[in-house]
Amino acid sequence: MAKTSCEIILCFFFFILSFRVISVSAQQTCDNAAGSFKPNSTYDNNRRLLLSTFASNVTAQNGYFNGSFGLGTDGVYAMGMCAPGAEPDVCSNCIKNTAEGLLQICLNQTDGFSWSGEETICLVRYSNKSFSGLLGLEPSNDFFNVNEIRKEDQKEFDSVFDDLMIRTIQGASSSVRNNSNSLSLSGKYYAKDVAPEPVYGNISVVMQCTPDVSSKDCNLCLERSLDFYKKWYNGKRGTIILRPSCFFRWELYTFFDSRISGGTIAAIVVVVVVTIILIVVGLVICKRRKQKQEIELPTESVQFDLKTIEAATGNFSEHNKLGAGGFGEVYKGMLLNGTEIAVKRLSKTSGQGEIEFKNEVVVVAKLQHINLVRLLGFSLQGEEKLLVYEFVPNKSLDYFLLVYPNKRNQLDWTVRRNIIGGITRGILYLHQDSRLKIIHRDLKASNILLDADMNPKIADFGMARIFGVDQTVANTARVVGTFGYMSPEYVTHGQFSMKSDVYSFGVLILEIISGKKNSSFYQMDGLVNNLVTYVWKLWENKTMHELIDPFIKEDCKSDEVIRYVHIGLLCVQENPADRPTMSTIHQVLTTSSITLPVPQPPGFFFRNGPGSNPSSQGMVPGQSSSKSFTSSVDEATITQVNPPSNVSARGGFYNASIGQGPDRLYASGTCIQGSEPELCSACIDSAFIRVIKKCHNQTEALDWSSFNEEYPCMIRYSNRSFFGLLEMTPFFKNYNATDFQVNLTEFYQKWEALMLGVIADAISSPNPKFYGAGTGKIGIQTVYAFVLCSKDISPWNCSRCLRGNVDNYKLSCSGKPRGHSFSPSCYMRWDLYQFYGFIEYRASPTLPREKDGGKISTRNILGITVALAFFITVLLVLGYALSRRRKAYQEFATERRSMTTYGTAPPDDDDITTSGSLQFDFKAIEAATNNFQKSNKLGHGGFGEVFKAKCS
Repeated sequence: MAKTSCEIILCFFFFILSFRVISVSAQQTCDNAAGSFKPNSTYDNNRRLLLSTFASNVTAQNGYFNGSFGLGTDGVYAMGMCAPGAEPDVCSNCIKNTAEGLLQICLNQTDGFSWSGEETICLVRYSNKSFSGLLGLEPSNDFFNVNEIRKEDQKEFDSVFDDLMIRTIQGASSSVRNNSNSLSLSGKYYAKDVAPEPVYGNISVVMQCTPDVSSKDCNLCLERSLDFYKKWYNGKRGTIILRPSCFFRWELYTFFDSRISGGTIAAIVVVVVVTIILIVVGLVICKRRKQKQEIELPTESVQFDLKTIEAATGNFSEHNKLGAGGFGEVYKGMLLNGTEIAVKRLSKTSGQGEIEFKNEVVVVAKLQHINLVRLLGFSLQGEEKLLVYEFVPNKSLDYFLLVYPNKRNQLDWTVRRNIIGGITRGILYLHQDSRLKIIHRDLKASNILLDADMNPKIADFGMARIFGVDQTVANTARVVGTFGYMSPEYVTHGQFSMKSDVYSFGVLILEIISGKKNSSFYQMDGLVNNLVTYVWKLWENKTMHELIDPFIKEDCKSDEVIRYVHIGLLCVQENPADRPTMSTIHQVLTTSSITLPVPQPPGFFFRNGPGSNPSSQGMVPGQSSSKSFTSSVDEATITQVNPPSNVSARGGFYNASIGQGPDRLYASGTCIQGSEPELCSACIDSAFIRVIKKCHNQTEALDWSSFNEEYPCMIRYSNRSFFGLLEMTPFFKNYNATDFQVNLTEFYQKWEALMLGVIADAISSPNPKFYGAGTGKIGIQTVYAFVLCSKDISPWNCSRCLRGNVDNYKLSCSGKPRGHSFSPSCYMRWDLYQFYGFIEYRASPTLPREKDGGKISTRNILGITVALAFFITVLLVLGYALSRRRKAYQEFATERRSMTTYGTAPPDDDDITTSGSLQFDFKAIEAATNNFQKSNKLGHGGFGEVFKAKCS
């Protein structure tokens, strides 16, 4: 924190000018949840008739029209409006295009809306229910600029941004018409503004609400949009959020015709004030950092000497090594008193290690529970960071249940039930009963240790987070944990809560009862499922008994076990609000009379999409990776999958599996969505033949290729299931050896902006294409870029994979004008010519040029310099005075407490105090102790004697 603050001061005057423009043109939102109608029905005809007249009606009503057509269930309600000040013909065209877009996109949805336009914004909304006067917050649609505000600039940027947003929301939600030239209601609830930002130029914002809602509802709608940006896109360089009742947009460029209020001097004053605040704050933090170089660790923990731990572990002997984790290794040791310990040695090369070390010590030292592993102490010397835990002899639940399946017979139903109960009590303690509210974030079988009596102990708190008493949800940009155990909202949005741990606990219950690993894959009904979705299928088919581990079937009550599975399914429901709390789980586990609710489908449950028709051979949806192993693969088996025809027949993406047990084969093929079937089939066929010829006995192979340099595709096979997995290794690259003959800084900046824009195009909502293409100018050259992902991974993972390729390029190929790189899950290519002729390459927005500011005279410069010096002097003097006052107040408070303790404090209404009120006259003390008589002596210590005294 301190280091970052110091860097803010040093880097403050370096401006960043690159960003990607986002547009509002024709963003239709169809409300699938509201209902649907049959095409060519009476409702459909009424909808078309009403919307077809909207352009003229809105224009005739000075930019706002609200009407309906039809009766009863066939009635259609609609609204249309333009931004105030729009020319009639511009407004008419905007409304017409927007209405036509809604009719084309929302084919059978009873509700839909669309905000459209760039310089002139308009709205068209329709529904089968009257919505006039009602606040509509959902459904919403959002877009963001992929570039981000630099972390060192974020604090200063937020200061200007927050003030602008508050001011604009207040202006927009005012009931007064915000455009003096507008006579219609469209001028109501509209505001636009610009604020100068020292690093990024200007922040421009436009907000508008529909005039039918109240001022209070308009304010709420815009505040919700601002909160949404803060929660999900904070730090991005532009956002558009569209709701039925309001429009919210801000950019780092002026996208409307507006002038900044105030002149150059006003802008400089803002810069100066904000700069001074940052300087003062930075200096204070830097000073504190110097005074506090050591890591703060709780005094409740014992600090071990490094030599003691080295002796206990045999100098970290391999013989004593118990295992390794994400941040280091674990060793068994024995102290001189005979106490067995487990020592977690954090890796010296781990950049994350120090964070996790502090976190684990701070968290675990405050926890004491029979079902949590106990921290005995730590050691922090030089680069060594060591955590000393109690030794738990029976290793982990993972060891018995999943790593060595033949050891599952040691876990009968009684033991497994006890383990589930112990884990429940441990998590409940973390969430509710401890002094802190703690979210573990990495609950999994390998982090459940078993003591000599097979009692569970939750371990590894490196990822844990402490929550406030009233805090329920938090967000992180750094998703950590183990896939398979992480909840859907955490994986996709970085949002975690107590319900995230509940999800992980549900996965653990299912693993404990089945003896199966969640990340493994299980075929059922022609589809491949992970454990959670497999159990859900069993639940739907009422065949839950098939899940029970054969090792416990004979010694358990089937109804009791199925009740535990039922609880597990409740824990892994997709919506966090539907999942029970740990206190509820503890109640239903200990009280069999409580009736359980019916579970909803779990997170990551893959529902069949249009056109999915699994064959009797088990053709299934999937993903990608590539390694080589020397083992035989039957070529006939690979041929049976028949990738060329299957990929082209299924819209450019196909996965399949065939065979059983160790002979099972998984394969997938990817083409560009919507491309010509002949091109796709030819490319896949070419890659298929090449793989068969080159990979004679490898169990895994991968080929990203181009057919005659005109068409990209991918084919892959393996003896393991890679479906639904993000795999970024191995990474391959090929590039032109010559360097781009332009300024490398310019190339680096513009090339990255181009690639990030293309990636954003590939994953843009609501229907990601998983491919993108774009072009941009770098110097005098035009660069073309293309990206493609395997369609079975999520848009989030597609972005991660492609960004990983971008980062790898920057490390090893920076400045190369052409090349391509790929990993199992994604492909990226760039060149100086249009290499795929059938794809439309979107022009990347040009980087904004700095505007020439008006020249400031020498007198103005001198005045600004004097003002700056004055402000700094005043602030430093005020800071010093406040510091002295605070110190004096602390001394007074200490004195006051002492006076109160000894009954010498003046009355509360007595304003007279003296700094020497604790200083007694020596003669008074002599009199009170009778000149230190022996009879008044109470005792003596190392520094003197103590006498009893009586004050008169």
